[in-house]
Amino acid sequence: MSKFTSIITATCDATFKVSRPRDRDTKGRSVPWWSSELTVLLKRALALRRRYQRTMIDENLRQERKLRYQEGKRLYQAKLQEGKLKSWKDFCSRTADSNPWGVVYKLASGKMQSKTTWTILKTQDGTYTTDIASTMEHMMEYFIPDDSKSSNSAHHTHMGHEIEEPLDTPDDVEFTKEEILVVIEKFDSGKAPGEDGQKSEILLKTFKRFPTFITGLYNECLRKGYFPKQWKHSIIIPIIKPGK
Repeated sequence: MSKFTSIITATCDATFKVSRPRDRDTKGRSVPWWSSELTVLLKRALALRRRYQRTMIDENLRQERKLRYQEGKRLYQAKLQEGKLKSWKDFCSRTADSNPWGVVYKLASGKMQSKTTWTILKTQDGTYTTDIASTMEHMMEYFIPDDSKSSNSAHHTHMGHEIEEPLDTPDDVEFTKEEILVVIEKFDSGKAPGEDGQKSEILLKTFKRFPTFITGLYNECLRKGYFPKQWKHSIIIPIIKPGK
């Protein structure tokens, strides 16, 4: 599936006129205190979080993985604050003593224009987040809440037991070209594309060009019970609204 998606993307890049940002548009947007170590620690903390949340059957293992996640999160936040402080000290030390009206003075006096970045959110209990790290943590808890058995409804509990049971059902009937075409034609063309940038019109035109190949591709996924990883990815863009 990844090869198929790459081919479509390469074809679109070669055919369409793609607008790309210029260097001057993106220059200076990355934070100076970020490092490869922080990238590794953040990825590790998120991986530990996912592992903890997906552990549902063994309560002892779940608690153990919860502690590992909390320790990974603590280490990441400590390194994050350390990097910010060190970067600020280095920034201040680079200002020449002979020029008291330099960039530090302008920054402190509010004479440097900068884009507004939302770093504080109001939580459900009425308190506010204090920095980017706590804001991101609050957003993660809001969009991806903890999946705990204690809060499951009777329906969710039943579904959990059903998932744990081995499958013993007859094979599904294969997809036909006609029903796949009907589904693709119902896609909303006004919806934003996923991370691959392919809108529904592209998929529709590709299917009409290669209906047999794409139908076979979907049926192979059906036979193997495989759900492509590309379809599991999503891009979440929070929109701050007053009072919410």
